Amino acid sequence: AAPSDPTTCGGTDGSITISGLVNGQTYTVNYTGTAGTPANGATAMANASGEIDITGLDAGNYTNISVSRLSCSSNTVATVTLNDPSGSSMDDPADETVCAGDMTTAVAFTGAGVGATYNWTNNNTAIGLAANGTGNIAAFTATNATAATISATITVTPVLSGCSGPAQTFTIMVLPTPTVTDPANQMVCAGDMTTLVTFAGTGTQYNWTNNNTAIGLSASGTGNIAVFTATNATASPINASIAVTPRTAGPDAILGTADDCIGTSETFTITVNPATTITAAPSDPTTCGGTDGSITISGLVNGQTYTVN
Repeated sequence: AAPSDPTTCGGTDGSITISGLVNGQTYTVNYTGTAGTPANGATAMANASGEIDITGLDAGNYTNISVSRLSCSSNTVATVTLNDPSGSSMDDPADETVCAGDMTTAVAFTGAGVGATYNWTNNNTAIGLAANGTGNIAAFTATNATAATISATITVTPVLSGCSGPAQTFTIMVLPTPTVTDPANQMVCAGDMTTLVTFAGTGTQYNWTNNNTAIGLSASGTGNIAVFTATNATASPINASIAVTPRTAGPDAILGTADDCIGTSETFTITVNPATTITAAPSDPTTCGGTDGSITISGLVNGQTYTVN
């Protein structure tokens, strides 16, 4: 008994050919398994090659195959197995690492043949991707609400002609967004020293910009801001807004490249009040022992409040 497997998964076009029969003779066909044509116990005539085909079979085991004619029975073939076709294999997609907030690279599945479909599952939706889908994965905005790197494993199964092939897996790692604590504002007088600004947060590097160099601070820098002598060449207070941006190494693992993960900037201000140079003009009491004398302090800024010593 020779098997011929189904041509599609779940198909019923498999067959078993029983040979060694007499051309033109009618036999009772016996077997155990899914019913085909002829069915178990039915009769069929051997063809010119001395064969009977049992057709219309699906995948599975067929046992106790024999034929009988008149009072004579053949030997019994214990088991014949029909198998569904093997599924097509696919190309293994590349792993990916991306910063939270950035777009991933679109994933196009290939390798399983024309007409194949690809079913996938994702074990961690926290990265911003659905739990499952069919077909290619479009680019999406990666998410990570934690302070640590998170990872998702995507399992892809190719299906061709109803047959599932071996699954492939790949990972998408999402790096966290770095943060920085908003520094405190400062107010100093011209000529005085500012307070050291030490940046804190989850960033590996902190880059800052200053929108007013007239306070005595450069326009930009990296890392903490050392104390400096505040300047103000005007007669009014001046303000500088300093924006600090945290960053960490991105997918290339090299800090300071275009691949870096960049967090949200925080801003603080440094206000520099003008230096005060005063004059004091006396006005004597008009009577001995009187209290109508005065001293006029000048050189102050209109509208500003001062502590007088």
